[in-house]
Amino acid sequence: MTEQPLVTIKNISKSFAGVSALQDVGFTIMPGEVHALCGENGAGKSTLNKVLAGAVFPDAGQVTIKDIPLRLGSIEASEAAGISIIHQESTAFLHLNAEDNIFAGREPRRYGGLLLDKTAMRKQTRRLLDQLGERFDQRRPLSELAFAQHQMVSIARALSRSCRLLIMDEPTASLSAREIDVLFQIIRQLRDNGVSVLYVSHRLEEVFELADRVSVLRDGRLIDTSPVHEINKEKLVHMMVGREIGQLTGRTSLPSTADKVVLEVQKLTRAGGFRDVSFSVRAGEIVGLAGLVGAGRSEVAQAIFGIDAPDSGAVTVDGKLLPLGSTQAAIRSGVSLVPEDRQQLGLVLAMSVRANISLPVLRSLTRAGFLSGKKENTLAEKMTRDLSIRAADLSAPVETLSGGNQQKVMLGKWLASSPRVLILDEPTHGVDVGAKAEVHRLVRQIADSGVAVLMISSELPELLSMSDRIIVMQQGAVSGELLREEATQEKILNLALPQTTSPESEPAKRSSDAGKKTRHISIRSFFGKLTRQREYGVLALLILTVAVVTCINPAFLSVGNIRDMLINCAPVAIVACGVTMVIVTREIDISVGSLMGLMAAVVGILASTQKLGLPISVSVVVTLLAGAGIGFFNGLLVACGRVPSIIVTLGMLTALRGLTEILMGGEWITGLPQGLRFLGTGAWLGIPICIWVAAIVIVITIVLARHTPLGRRAYALGSNPHSAVLAGISPRRIRLFVFTYTGLLTAVA
Repeated sequence: MTEQPLVTIKNISKSFAGVSALQDVGFTIMPGEVHALCGENGAGKSTLNKVLAGAVFPDAGQVTIKDIPLRLGSIEASEAAGISIIHQESTAFLHLNAEDNIFAGREPRRYGGLLLDKTAMRKQTRRLLDQLGERFDQRRPLSELAFAQHQMVSIARALSRSCRLLIMDEPTASLSAREIDVLFQIIRQLRDNGVSVLYVSHRLEEVFELADRVSVLRDGRLIDTSPVHEINKEKLVHMMVGREIGQLTGRTSLPSTADKVVLEVQKLTRAGGFRDVSFSVRAGEIVGLAGLVGAGRSEVAQAIFGIDAPDSGAVTVDGKLLPLGSTQAAIRSGVSLVPEDRQQLGLVLAMSVRANISLPVLRSLTRAGFLSGKKENTLAEKMTRDLSIRAADLSAPVETLSGGNQQKVMLGKWLASSPRVLILDEPTHGVDVGAKAEVHRLVRQIADSGVAVLMISSELPELLSMSDRIIVMQQGAVSGELLREEATQEKILNLALPQTTSPESEPAKRSSDAGKKTRHISIRSFFGKLTRQREYGVLALLILTVAVVTCINPAFLSVGNIRDMLINCAPVAIVACGVTMVIVTREIDISVGSLMGLMAAVVGILASTQKLGLPISVSVVVTLLAGAGIGFFNGLLVACGRVPSIIVTLGMLTALRGLTEILMGGEWITGLPQGLRFLGTGAWLGIPICIWVAAIVIVITIVLARHTPLGRRAYALGSNPHSAVLAGISPRRIRLFVFTYTGLLTAVA
């Protein structure tokens, strides 16, 4: 009896802006099978994965799970059916820590679902990270961690739920050899437990090591599905690209320019990242930078380019000292960086292919101060042609391209600047086998023209075939250097892996080293973190202002004056709580001032004995409902009408001002009842009522933002809107709530 497939994909088709991404694709995935999905960039792999995960609704076709039709276009339905996915692009929320990332959209709760169960989140996160062999501080924001650790957190998120089908889209693209080994063990364990894995990778050796069967897509069509043992690498590559791909070999000689040192790094140090890093790169030379994830390779590259300022050391380009901590100075000196994280650091996703490629060289494309469309088009066409970038047209937003094509756009962007020093951090991340060969040939051509190339790669075969020299880093320091003739994978790994005397002594040694390191850099890193936080800068300025004013007038800090200041600040603080929640979600509300004025008029007209004379309780409730209603209307236009919040609230600001003028009729409102006045002028336990209200609102907002699922999802939405959708978070509901909450608090104020 033939085993029933777990997943049956039938005639799936999908087009974007008239460009076909999938055409009648269909195959099956068996229970407990590792099924590889291969194809060039733009072949439709990621689109198919998103269809299965519910993030994309297909134009035609059907998916069944054990013969039960899957409701397509619904992330919730896919998750309920047991489908989990690790997307090719990082779906990390960089402003949140590992715990929040892993459980975003499905947080453990307590007290009837009102608050987050942080204890459960912490314990489960530690268990998942231990399973993956990761030992970093899980409470640190992901923005402070290496890109590879973002990927491990994404993998932990997928493993945190029980699933029947786990989709892994390029899961090893940024992982070290050690982390890849751990991941492979987990995949085999999942397979043994009956979980199916749909595995997408451009690293074909992984396909042959892991997969039971492989399906190949080309130009959105299924070419074939075969058992892995029935095909070889050459046949698989030919099915993917439809042509033969030549093998890359090392250079036999350096160009004549290779005697001149272009980039020189001297004793570069940054607390907690790297220390005493020194090396040089000559003109026309390709120097590989090897090491395990977390060794400090990317951090060194970012320090050279000026993204992060080092604590000490020097960098020279063509013998001239490079100002550190300035990307503008680095670019002017001819330094270019192709970063590892293309979505967060490399590209402006909402802008077009043309605009991204031309961005670093806009000055050279202008005439009399105006951008020349002809020059920009010529440059973009050349780069798309040279790099074989697949896009509907040059005006297509980069976010609509496949991951590999996004990588090529990022390469083209910096190659267009004709750099003197080209730093490549994982340059073939997410790039297919055909495009990888093109990138390698292009990098060789760039080096042959006299450019100094520093290349970081987690793929040792790539480093060995491309590099003239290889510098190896270990735990933030340079541990050795190998010439092309002597370099092997074994020698690189020996230099990259920490040397230990015995397993028993290693924990103690790590503890001792950590203690010494903490003693040396704790004070410096503490003040360094303070200076990097803009909020602390504002606080320092405020303290300085208070100190200066107090010196001029000592009565400034008297009890009576502090009380008066708090009374004046209370309404502003109440409104600020609501606006903060709006800003957290990447929106803005500039209508609160006008709304506050209107609500004051409304409550006065309702309660005044000279106007309507309604009971105070009725007047207050109606005012609060009116404020919340106007906030809800703002949110409705932003969330459902998709009108930018700046436009919505600017228009609302004008409308509310006009409405206030009509209601007031140019007259003061008099005859306010004493009970209403008490809310603004009365006190309880010697503290004014308005201060009590402000304090309660602040506490409620802190609890809402930091301790509830709703607040955590608002942070996730603001950190990465695209990833929030993929996590099953509803942006509409969150935006509707924060605008309604702001309207309510403005009425309270």
